[in-house]
Amino acid sequence: MPKGRVASLAGLGINNQAPMVETDINELGDKRLNPEESVIKEREALLKKASVYKIEDQGELQDVKRSEGARLHFGELLRKLQRIAPDLQARDGSPGSLALYCPRTPAQLDVALREGGQNDIFFILNKYVGGFPKEELPEWGYVDIDTSLIATKEHLRGWRTVLIGLIRAGVISYQEAINEFGDPIADQRNVVWMKKTEEWRQNPTQRFTLRDYVEAMRA
Repeated sequence: MPKGRVASLAGLGINNQAPMVETDINELGDKRLNPEESVIKEREALLKKASVYKIEDQGELQDVKRSEGARLHFGELLRKLQRIAPDLQARDGSPGSLALYCPRTPAQLDVALREGGQNDIFFILNKYVGGFPKEELPEWGYVDIDTSLIATKEHLRGWRTVLIGLIRAGVISYQEAINEFGDPIADQRNVVWMKKTEEWRQNPTQRFTLRDYVEAMRA
């Protein structure tokens, strides 16, 4: 090495010294992930955050196989429903769908009149209790999910879902639904049905809402 170069280094006080290496503690152990592991870890963290937005029973509802099985044309479904609930009326709802209405009870009518905001006599006298698309419906519906595994919409509405809504609204009794549409007790896809109709199965011949049930339990 030229003499001038050695003198220059000596002047800096680093002659014949090895370069100092600073260790990055994140490079040690498992803290530093390779790109693929990093993406996986980040995705798991995001899914965990998004999981709070999952709907009830989503694990069951996102199973496409739920849509298999007996199907009913919407016209036949309406006919069967009106056979057990003659006061049930259907009107065009959102594009391609029917909306179902039933007469309000005196108490419900009193509330509707006091709240106001509605000029059409039909909607004053009747309340919305459900609806379904104008197409052939599967017995059990399922939901679409996005990349965060969150339900985005009901892909197919099952006619059992319609029955659950009408039972819970007090429009039909559990027993009437079973007599007309059959009992799904042995169907493996009945998880949501069994959960949502529990109180009504205990009082199968009665028409009541969940509020009626809670008030009766408090009495």
